[in-house]
Amino acid sequence: MSDRFVSLARRYVERSRGPLSRLDIGSRLMLVLLVSIACIVFDRTVVLEGLAIAGAIAFLLCRPSIRKLVATVVLVATVVWSIVFSQALFYQGSPRTPIVELIPSSTPIIGWITGGVYLYYEGLWYGVKQSLRAVATLLMGAAFISSTSSFEVYQLLARYRRMLVLLVIGLRGLDRLLNELTDALSMLRLRGVRVGLYRMYRFIPAVASRIEDLSRSLALVIEYADPRIRPSRTPLFYTLLALNIALTAMYILYKLIDSGTLWSPQLLDLYSWMKLWFRG
Repeated sequence: MSDRFVSLARRYVERSRGPLSRLDIGSRLMLVLLVSIACIVFDRTVVLEGLAIAGAIAFLLCRPSIRKLVATVVLVATVVWSIVFSQALFYQGSPRTPIVELIPSSTPIIGWITGGVYLYYEGLWYGVKQSLRAVATLLMGAAFISSTSSFEVYQLLARYRRMLVLLVIGLRGLDRLLNELTDALSMLRLRGVRVGLYRMYRFIPAVASRIEDLSRSLALVIEYADPRIRPSRTPLFYTLLALNIALTAMYILYKLIDSGTLWSPQLLDLYSWMKLWFRG
């Protein structure tokens, strides 16, 4: 079990290959940001479904391993279930149609206070709609992580010297720690000792030693590091950046008009169009 834990940790920090990895890291970040903003701005179900499908396609294009795919599916399913259940339980819209009675109103104390706890039909569908936002964001984030190499992260943070050095030292320390744990487990296996996951506490001294080494290395390097790498910017990056700015500006304008803070007859047609897409 311990061997599997270490191998899984190493596998999840590896980079997946796929078409998405051919984009520069700045464009990938702008794409993730665009999907995140769109999930907040748009309220039409068809748009949210399209964003969730786009996130799933982007993640699958990274050709994730079976283990990573299963882990992501389990995470997404857990998030969807929690959102749907909570919305069905606490839905405050109107009308509300109870479909399951969890706690009768006759139940002492809790039933008397709440008047009964129910799952509402309208809340289930509202939860499904809201969960699409989380699914799209999670899957697009998973696609970004799966298609990004360590060097690209260094390149992105090249202008922030202290943050970059901290990251480099941390990743290098993680790699060395995994190697040491692998060697230690191999030695124990040669001696006929089986170490279960629940007995991983035996390796706390090794982990503490590695953290101490990292802190010393960080203290020595952080004042002397001077990275010269600079990330490149492509036309796609600026296009996605412009889309992010435009979408954000339109949503702010819509909120100002909708609240009555800003009003002009010339904006009536634009407001009608934005209301069609920004309000479900």
